[in-house]
Order: sequence, then C-alpha cells, then structure tokens
Amino acid sequence: MPSDLPRITLRMDQEFIDKINKIAERENRSTNQQITYIIKKYIEQYEQENGRINSAELSVTKTG
Repeated sequence: MPSDLPRITLRMDQEFIDKINKIAERENRSTNQQITYIIKKYIEQYEQENGRINSAELSVTKTG
C-alpha cells in the first residue's frame, strides 16, 4: 500500500548504506524503518541536551 508520508532523497557513501542495511536486517526492520529509527533516536538525544523543539519553531512548506 503506498504511503502518503513525505519523501526525501538522501545521498550518502555506499559503505554507510551497506552498514545500515546490515543493521536493519539484524534488527528485523526495513532500511527505511531503520533510518527513521536512527533519526528519531538522534532527535530525542538532541532535545534532551538542547531542549525540546516545539511546533512553533517548525516551518512546514509544501513543494509541488
């Protein structure tokens, strides 16, 4: 089933991609789920160290 979630294009070294794929396999996640997990954990860590980023600080724009 197609997702309505926004998409991003990400460029990175092949070595990182291969390692993320291997970690995802070991964690029984898709590569997309693994990348989302990594980003979520980083945001949580960042907010613990620097304070919560509230919705007023976010600017949402649509491209089209």
